[in-house]
Formats: sequence, C-alpha cells, structure tokens
Amino acid sequence: MAKILVLVNSGPTEKLKVRSGLTFARVAHDRGAEVRVIFFADGVQVPLAQDPDFEEALAALSERGIVPLVCRRILETSGG
Repeated sequence: MAKILVLVNSGPTEKLKVRSGLTFARVAHDRGAEVRVIFFADGVQVPLAQDPDFEEALAALSERGIVPLVCRRILETSGG
C-alpha cells in the first residue's frame, strides 16, 4: 500500500492549488493509499476560511477518516 503525505502550503487565495491537493488526497485514499494531510505555511488559513468548496473537500476527507493536521506554531504566529 502506498503512503502519501499531502502538504498544503497554499492559502485560501490559491483556491485551485488547495482544492487540487485535497482532491488528490481523497482520490488516493479511495484507491487504497494511506493518506495524511498537513496544512503548513499559508495553508494553515484554509480550514478557517469558511469557504464552501474547502468545507466540502474537508468533509469528504473526514468521511474517510482522514483528519488533517495544522501546524500550530504557524497558526499561532499568523494570528489564526
């Protein structure tokens, strides 16, 4: 089984990049890979963005038991 880490470095303003990473994580999981997702750098703002597209993609991951991690240090220093 493949093990995949999806590192989301792009923030909410780079919607296509974020959605691509989250969609890749979902598809890889559905095809049998062990998947982890981490929000890092500007990506730490994505779970806080209150964007319906992000919420839908995160819900799809949650339904599959994938719990994304957020870099706490970056989140705290960025005012999140």
